[in-house]
Amino acid sequence: MMPAPSNAIKKRKVQNFCFDENSQPKGTVGKTLSAGLLKRKALSNISNLTHGTNEKETKAVCIKKPGLVHQNKQRSLLPVRKKSVNMNKNEPMKIFTKVVPNNEEKLPKLADVEDIDEVNKGNIFYIPEYASDVFKYLFQMEERYTLKKWPLNVNVSKLMRKNVINWLTSINNHYNLLQETIHLAVSLLDRCLSSDNLPREKNLKLIALCCLSIAVKYEEISQVSLTHLLPTIDENIKISDFLQTEREILKTLAFDLARPSTVYFLRRFNMVLRATALQYTFSKFLVDLCLLDSSFCHVKPSLIAATAVFISMCISKTNISPQFWSDNLIVYTTYSYQDIRPVISKMALNVIDSSKQFNSVVEKYSCAEFLCAAQHMLGENAILRKLCLI
Repeated sequence: MMPAPSNAIKKRKVQNFCFDENSQPKGTVGKTLSAGLLKRKALSNISNLTHGTNEKETKAVCIKKPGLVHQNKQRSLLPVRKKSVNMNKNEPMKIFTKVVPNNEEKLPKLADVEDIDEVNKGNIFYIPEYASDVFKYLFQMEERYTLKKWPLNVNVSKLMRKNVINWLTSINNHYNLLQETIHLAVSLLDRCLSSDNLPREKNLKLIALCCLSIAVKYEEISQVSLTHLLPTIDENIKISDFLQTEREILKTLAFDLARPSTVYFLRRFNMVLRATALQYTFSKFLVDLCLLDSSFCHVKPSLIAATAVFISMCISKTNISPQFWSDNLIVYTTYSYQDIRPVISKMALNVIDSSKQFNSVVEKYSCAEFLCAAQHMLGENAILRKLCLI
């Protein structure tokens, strides 16, 4: 039978326990409390203060951490004020840097133009208090998703891309899907074609339809059944193949689907213009036509929207004038007339070419629901030809 430990041995055990936090053995806390320290009562005053312990006992139970200076004075419960970090006042903070357009020096200031969000104050659907910040963020985001010029993929020709997007647009029209849905689907398709990670043996129609399916899940409230979509490609394609292709697309895009749509900018710019219903429909027709043309792949969505707004004004007024591009439009679009000028001729030529063969976009905007905007615009052939020469 082993002899009972003396008081000196007990003291040594307590000191060894307090020396290093990482070397604390299991069950040591109970032994330390039995060495003469008062145990805190349950539900009593919960704080860092010790009750009924003398100075020596307090020193015994505190854990000494390396690098810290321990003082004998009573510790204050107030937070310690740290010294402020010296910062260079001339250096801007990275988090709050403002994205400034290259041509800001040429543009009039926001204070000099009309506040278009003043009209919508109190409207919870327009959130005018945040609208300006939201669109600053969208302008910043579109820089991140800029695509290279066509060809995006050597295995896909311009005609192949045009035919498959024309087919996607007809499906979008048939199921009465949103305009945002087809724009997101085409954006996903172009990003997939520009990536080398997607397997080349995949069917282009299958990839395009999977992009539309992903866009439907992202934008729409109600979904389209796969049993209705799959027969449009091939009856031999199984649902498992379709879902596997969807997974590969999402993996290729790193699940990053939030590229700003042309439709977002188009609504904003038409609010600035205070466009009529026909002018707004003209601009929607123009941006939808741009989906079919591969030469617009690398153009920023905001620039496409701004150009469409200018052409819609020219068609509705049957006249062409740089004066149509007002200071309000310059400020809110961040583009001057010289910025949109190279895109005007390309977009006008795209409208003229759309009348030469079947086009699902022209078919959509020829009905009364869309004010027969396609027929009105194609009827202004003289204005369109003048716009091609700008």
